[in-house]
Amino acid sequence: MKPITKLADTTLADGSQLGIWQRDGYHFLLKDGMQIASDFSFGSDQSMGEYAAAPVKRANQPTFLIDGLNLGHTLFSIMSLINKERAHFVVAEPCAPLVSWHEQFLPDQSGQYLQDPRVQIEYAPGITVARKNSNTFHGILIKHTHDRYNLSIGEAADFASSLKGGGLLIISIARPDTKLTKTLQRAGFDVSTEAVPAAQKGKQNHFHTLVLARKGRFTSFAQRRA
Repeated sequence: MKPITKLADTTLADGSQLGIWQRDGYHFLLKDGMQIASDFSFGSDQSMGEYAAAPVKRANQPTFLIDGLNLGHTLFSIMSLINKERAHFVVAEPCAPLVSWHEQFLPDQSGQYLQDPRVQIEYAPGITVARKNSNTFHGILIKHTHDRYNLSIGEAADFASSLKGGGLLIISIARPDTKLTKTLQRAGFDVSTEAVPAAQKGKQNHFHTLVLARKGRFTSFAQRRA
């Protein structure tokens, strides 16, 4: 087995350690030793992009908020499906070193996306960006698969306020979470969940859960495709 090499690390605001690692040309993000993103496990990122893009393909100026840059797979997925010249992709990433790591260690896969003039980096948490942009986004995409996603009703309501009518908040989590579903419902969202492959490579026998929270009446992806 080829060794895994640490390329860089940094201390986050909460005191935890975030590092970028490489093995055999593939990259990983580890937070306090726990893998939170990799070049192998981004199947749910691709699924989030498909769900977010499907309802707005006819919109002239679709606007999306991506909460967290990670290794960029969520951003890459939605951008590959939305080819509108006037689309706008806002990435909320409070960790400035992580953005620099993309430029330093991932230029081939990140350059064409992060240098795209339609992409805007905000060095702040996603909820902070949402609170500053009322009735703005067609979709908000959040990947949070390494531990429980603790969302308050107030934060859920703030995300709802930043969405346009019918806008979709998509949260990728490791497993079903009834508490999160109820929180979103209490904030006024219409909620459904879907199990999607966690990885796009190898055996697809591990799944993540997508929580699909619509501001307004929800229509399942299967129904939209019918």
